Amino acid sequence: MAETLTIDLSEVERYISAVPERAEAQLHHDASRAGNIMANYARGNAPVRTGALQRSITHAETFDEDGVTIEVGTNSRYGAYVEFGTGDKGSAMYDGHMSEGVSFTMGWKGVRPRPYLRPALYDQEQILVDIFAQGLEGIL
Repeated sequence: MAETLTIDLSEVERYISAVPERAEAQLHHDASRAGNIMANYARGNAPVRTGALQRSITHAETFDEDGVTIEVGTNSRYGAYVEFGTGDKGSAMYDGHMSEGVSFTMGWKGVRPRPYLRPALYDQEQILVDIFAQGLEGIL
């Protein structure tokens, strides 16, 4: 004598087929959230004289086949000089890479760097990783 058990997997199949769509939506949500966190952190670290530098800090996310890129930055003319400093006190080098669009005249005192963008990434790195990890956990 044999017993037969039939299991309806249609619900499981529907759930599994929806995972890629949910994952993409979650990635967009998490990228925007991460961008907001970094931009707000940068605004909080930016030196304030008139508030123009703080107001100029924005973020944007781009998505392609390689994943997501989150850019946090400023269109301020002097934002890079605040970040990296100027003259002998400045440093256009960070991790061995020249910062794009930043030039320095050595031989004059200059102004010390007051980083606000780099800390937005490096100080928040674990929080950003956690945002994406929690998002993935939520869809699986």
